[in-house]
Amino acid sequence: MLEGGVFGRLASWTGIVGMWLLLVYVVGTAFALAPTGVLMIVAMPGGLMMIAWYVMVARKLFRLAPME
Repeated sequence: MLEGGVFGRLASWTGIVGMWLLLVYVVGTAFALAPTGVLMIVAMPGGLMMIAWYVMVARKLFRLAPME
């Protein structure tokens, strides 16, 4: 997405950072004895960033779709 030029840098970085934050949460909860508040604090912005990324990508895909 970063080098493709279709979606833009904001959408690209939002998706990358959001996915990394959620990955840290998933790995952290998999190996932790009990989910901690720190991992939830990491997961919240990651989830919100992924929702924003989905919206940005969907808007761009609708704009790229051919009109009939």
